[in-house]
Amino acid sequence: MLPPLFDSHSHLYAEQFSNDLREVVRRAKEHAIEHIMVPGENILSSQTTINLCARYKNVRIYAAAGIHPEYAGNETARLETLHDLVQSPQVKAIGEIGLDYYWMDSEKDVQQEIFIQCLGLALKTEKPVIIHNRESTADMLAILRDWVASIPQGNRLKQCAGVLHAFNGDRDIMEFVKQNSFFVGIGGSVTFKNARQLQEAILEIPLDKILVETDSPYLSPHPHRGERNEPANVRFVVQKIADLLEMDMEEVAKITTRNALELFHIEGVK
Repeated sequence: MLPPLFDSHSHLYAEQFSNDLREVVRRAKEHAIEHIMVPGENILSSQTTINLCARYKNVRIYAAAGIHPEYAGNETARLETLHDLVQSPQVKAIGEIGLDYYWMDSEKDVQQEIFIQCLGLALKTEKPVIIHNRESTADMLAILRDWVASIPQGNRLKQCAGVLHAFNGDRDIMEFVKQNSFFVGIGGSVTFKNARQLQEAILEIPLDKILVETDSPYLSPHPHRGERNEPANVRFVVQKIADLLEMDMEEVAKITTRNALELFHIEGVK
């Protein structure tokens, strides 16, 4: 029997789950997933995520509220609404926020401005951040370095500031994480045969800097690649990390869950 697992990134409000979310949560419980973090992408999905938290009792679901760079251009005027949402006790983090220069649904300067304002909100509320990054590493890290330097003594983000979601093995990100109070989120990609860079990075990152995630309904791990992903599949990520580190899967499960509980300041759970 596995120790409790924590899927640190799952979009349970996605349309792909509209017909069978209850069954998805039931399967998660059957496979030892006791905790799921659901990050919002805009105001609507952030509100939906908060509502999800109260709907299921057998698995503890937590919310993050944020504005994904894809929506930065549309949500600029709604930052005040986001400020109201993050006051909810169900909201444990600010996210998913960051930069995305691949799709470029919003201009770079707009993305950066929304990102910086969301980081400011995290600082004010002392809630950690869930960071999205795609082909924007240099700008993303520059902004994060300035933000980390601005965290005052006594603010709990000094100890646990955030997670770089969907880590791909990038060395600059790895060095930033090692030197700062950040974690990396490892998902289904680590199980892919061609993920050599990510697999090699796992050997260099301290295990106490790693969270496991699914990014459901996307990026299903082997042996379910190409299918809809769901939280129950996070066990394959844990198993692959354990294989790479030549550790017991139970120990990897225990440490990564403890990391997530610490990052999101979830108390009263061992």
